[in-house]
Amino acid sequence: MKVLRKWLFLVAIALIGFVAQAQSLEKLYETRPEVYFGLEIQSVEELKLLSNMISIDGVEGMHITAYANRSQFEKLKNAGFKPQLLMPPSLLEEVEMISENELRETFEWDAYPTYEAYVAMMNGFETDHPEHCEVFSFGTLSSGRDLMMARIHNGEPTGKPKFLYTATMHGDETAGYVLMLRLIDYLLSNYGLDPRVTNIVDNLDIYINPLANPDGTFYGGNNTVNGSIRGNANGIDLNRNYPDPEDGPHPDGNAYQQETTAFMNLAEENLFVLSANFHGGAEVVNYPWDTWARRHADDAWWILVSREYADSAQFYSPSNYMTDQNNGITNGYDWYSVSGGRQDYMNYFAHSREFILEISDIKTLPANQLPAWWTYNKASFLSYMEQTSYGINGIITDELTGEPLEAEITIEGHDLDNSQVVSTLPVGNYYRPIKAGTYSVTYAAEGYHPQTFSLAVEDYETLTHDVQLVPGLLIADFTASAYQIPKGETVNFINASYGQDIASYEWIFEGGEPATSTAENPQNIMYAETGSFDVQLTITNGDGETSMILKEDLIEVSLIYVMQQGTFETCEGLFFDTGGPDGDYGNNQDFVMTFLPDQDEALTKVTFNSFSIEADAGCDYDWLKIFDGTSTMAPLLGTWCGSDSPGEIIASNDAGALTFQFHSDGSVTGPGWDANISCTSTVYLDDKASTHLKIWPNPTSDRKLHIDAETTILAVDLVDAAGNLIVNTLPEQRSTLLNLQDLPSGVYFLRVKTKNDIVLRKVLLQ
Repeated sequence: MKVLRKWLFLVAIALIGFVAQAQSLEKLYETRPEVYFGLEIQSVEELKLLSNMISIDGVEGMHITAYANRSQFEKLKNAGFKPQLLMPPSLLEEVEMISENELRETFEWDAYPTYEAYVAMMNGFETDHPEHCEVFSFGTLSSGRDLMMARIHNGEPTGKPKFLYTATMHGDETAGYVLMLRLIDYLLSNYGLDPRVTNIVDNLDIYINPLANPDGTFYGGNNTVNGSIRGNANGIDLNRNYPDPEDGPHPDGNAYQQETTAFMNLAEENLFVLSANFHGGAEVVNYPWDTWARRHADDAWWILVSREYADSAQFYSPSNYMTDQNNGITNGYDWYSVSGGRQDYMNYFAHSREFILEISDIKTLPANQLPAWWTYNKASFLSYMEQTSYGINGIITDELTGEPLEAEITIEGHDLDNSQVVSTLPVGNYYRPIKAGTYSVTYAAEGYHPQTFSLAVEDYETLTHDVQLVPGLLIADFTASAYQIPKGETVNFINASYGQDIASYEWIFEGGEPATSTAENPQNIMYAETGSFDVQLTITNGDGETSMILKEDLIEVSLIYVMQQGTFETCEGLFFDTGGPDGDYGNNQDFVMTFLPDQDEALTKVTFNSFSIEADAGCDYDWLKIFDGTSTMAPLLGTWCGSDSPGEIIASNDAGALTFQFHSDGSVTGPGWDANISCTSTVYLDDKASTHLKIWPNPTSDRKLHIDAETTILAVDLVDAAGNLIVNTLPEQRSTLLNLQDLPSGVYFLRVKTKNDIVLRKVLLQ
């Protein structure tokens, strides 16, 4: 009985404490414009509903943390939800501050500057480095606080690609605030001393805004970041306050805030090639899109640069840093949907490339940890800036006058959702970051004949391609509703010709039904056979003058294979998850599908263009397994989930077959994948040894495996007999050494990719 009484007493004390804490939080939130809380959800559909009501901050299984202003919070409770109040992250721990009088030589970047110290520090950068730094305000808020920017260059920024870093859009996510101040100092202090820094400053026009929401960060007063809030002075989440590609001008129902308008004006006045937006509360690189499931046209490039950032941060940090979601990277929508985010605004409306860097699990990071976070991220900061110069760039001018032009640069059959870029005055320069490949690139400006070129570019390569456009009074041009379609589908064509008094249109559709048209905008042209087909348009004006344009191989028609049960013989086609080209895959699905080549002595090759299924560290929920053979009894090449794409898979068995096994559980779906099916013979097996690749010694007893090639080795993978990936390296050189001393004896499979081919070998560890 005494034990029971003691237990009841402890329970009562705990309940009293819980009630007291709840009452204390309720009283606290009476004085703040926003509420921070936790909430249990019942389904992914409910999560999507909530994303339109409140500002979701984090998702762990069926539990979310979120913010809401007073109005949103009341609507949430009135809708029947039962949120649990949480202590604001900015009040969990008192952080160290540094005042204006304590700056200069004594500052070790281990404290948060007060607002006055921040202003003094920013102005000091220009004072100390006037030849390389300009500091300006691009907006003054009603509070009197400024949105401050440091512009860094080598003294000649005109014609250089513009790059933007901006931090602390959410006022209580403060790590980026200090790290960006330190980056400004690092670039200026090391210019002319460090070759890498010098190269970056010489070749870029750099803009850094350390504090995008000063009213939120200094909500508790100019002397402290303690008590900071997520939103601005009005309690508005600025990362829900932008025009949205899917949901229109005001997705949050609020007027554009002063901060939002200032950033939109900044983006309009400065066409940023690349930018990044720093947040906190997680440790992950979040790439577009946030608002919808379909992938960005440059999804493969986004995965490349996101992986580069996360891998570098992991290298310079202790284990478990920058490993959230898919080992440190995620597509935004795959994580949770956001409407009105700045990332999507910059990518869709501003023709820029921006991703979100969530750099600290702790929102208001303790100040004494800031130097460590700098060490973790410094190399990644620089690597992302360097990506600005890679890809295709050049200058577009008038062929007759040599004057620079504003033009649009479009990659045919690739660009969508405003992913095309534009050239800017006064130089006419353009920059197009892109993944390695060969592309058909069209250059067009109003009043000029468009020109199309086939351009090949590698990763981390700068390809300069200048273009001179020829003016004209009558110019035929057009676009299409789609460029890659399934067999039997239709395409609509949209006239984009230039000139007055156009009297007639004559279209010729190679492979199309009908094959010709005289309509201005022909609709529903059907393609019944596979292949690549030309489209030609001739226009005639009232004076009988004509202009003709021929776009060769414009429409690519392919066979479509949707994940299903069965075996198919083919060396061409598009391969999709069960949702097909436009839909998500479903729940509770299990299918096995095998592809065999329909050509003699060929090997099936499947190249994944995009990949996104439910993420899980062990791939235990939804997954795709790939087997090197005609069934699931063949060697397993690997198991994939999340956004960790299989990339390029080539069969290495006598039948040339690949088998795919797909499983989904009872909840959470995703966009799935799209891939190209083809056949190749450029893989060399043990009995077809490549003469230009040497792998030795094999067998090996000392566990040291040498690989030498005549060309650059791009990637080396080693898998065990069960298909588990053991080693993955990117040598980027002609020879490499694998140290396999920690592996047990047995048979392994080595895959070496060079610029010329892919070699698969069995390796025996004795």
